[in-house]
Amino acid sequence: MKNYCHIKLILQGFPRSVNLKTSTIKKVPSKDWTNGFFAGNLWQIYELTGNEDFKKKAKEWTAFIEKEKHNNRTHDMGFKVFCSFGNGLRLEDNQVYKDIIVKSAQTLSTRFNENIGSIRSWDFNKDIWQFPVIIDNMMNLELLFEATKISGDSSYHKLAIKHGNTTLKNHFRPDNSTWHVLDYDTITHQPRLKVTHQGFSNNSAWARGQAWAINGFTMMYRYTKDSKYLEQAKATTDFFINHKNLPEDGIPYWDFNNPSIPNVSKDVSAAAIVVKGYALNEKRLEQKEQEVQLLKNGIQILNRAIEEKATDNQWLTVFAKGLSLLDDYDHEQLDAKGLTTRDAEYPSLEEYQIVINKMLIEFDSDVFGKEKDKSFESSVAQIKKGFGKDDFYPTLEEKAAMLLYLVVKNHSFVDGNKRIAAACFLKFLQQNKMLFNDCLKNLIN
Repeated sequence: MKNYCHIKLILQGFPRSVNLKTSTIKKVPSKDWTNGFFAGNLWQIYELTGNEDFKKKAKEWTAFIEKEKHNNRTHDMGFKVFCSFGNGLRLEDNQVYKDIIVKSAQTLSTRFNENIGSIRSWDFNKDIWQFPVIIDNMMNLELLFEATKISGDSSYHKLAIKHGNTTLKNHFRPDNSTWHVLDYDTITHQPRLKVTHQGFSNNSAWARGQAWAINGFTMMYRYTKDSKYLEQAKATTDFFINHKNLPEDGIPYWDFNNPSIPNVSKDVSAAAIVVKGYALNEKRLEQKEQEVQLLKNGIQILNRAIEEKATDNQWLTVFAKGLSLLDDYDHEQLDAKGLTTRDAEYPSLEEYQIVINKMLIEFDSDVFGKEKDKSFESSVAQIKKGFGKDDFYPTLEEKAAMLLYLVVKNHSFVDGNKRIAAACFLKFLQQNKMLFNDCLKNLIN
């Protein structure tokens, strides 16, 4: 009877909001775009408390959303499926959840128009709109990125990038605020209308729309490491937090351009979405600053090693200008022109270990080169990875720079991390014949 009552409760609808004045809960069917929020909250409460009762309830409510994986009439697959099954998968390894996420990504992909380069949002208002795309749709792309990670099928990853690029190109105003709805012409494939459906007016800045953009493009950067996405997230964040109509408490009015401000409602959800996006934004910027410093520290160690070892290991002497390559990599300014895209030859873990063992002789230390964990092996393996035929680090220069960064950052050894990272960096370049040309002339001076 208890299980029957619980099932009956769920069939009545998923909790969407509560009215504190009347103590009533608004419930919605599984097709509603918010249906994954309650299950996602239960997973998060379990994560915070460790209380197994919340995990049990999270699994029960999540299970009732599964049928949405076949719903091809909505773009909100990420909101519904990834908030629920995605949070569940984050907290437990569950093959069923993986399969549901991948199937949901397949279904969402059917709404993508290759010529326009976007996923269609709504199907209503067909007498007004031809192919509407809303800024909210950025929040559904994480499902696609994760589907590629789960399945190894890079098509979802590529589709997400195409949608993100189209949104980046067309959705933003000169002041870096965003329109809510762009309607595309199905013949010319260009925007024909730039309007709103939930904001105050077509040219106003709907607060939650700005929040979707900040969060969505920060997420894009997290999965792609393409700085243009982070730059847009930063620019829209600046628009949001510096707007003259943002209250001192940081909770925006529902539309920044509502002429009735301050006598209008505030949007707490917009504030929460911005906080998440802004926090991830700041974390990535902090990490990039750390990368810069780690790489430069590695170069300093290299310079000293080069000065001391100019005869014993001649291949070390060619690294006088490597800093410029690493600095370009670090600031994401490596130009494709002149970079090396041929297949890489990867030194084996054993070959790197031989380099480290040779260095042991030079240092009077019992802990130099002593591994603390398996992270060195992981660093060596990381630069080989990619999606399908697309490498994460497509050029030899990027692979070498990332190897140097990872070995230093992961701090895999009790002592000597920077020296070992520098040596591995050069070992990779040497293996790929990037230190000398056929005439034994330095390629990197």
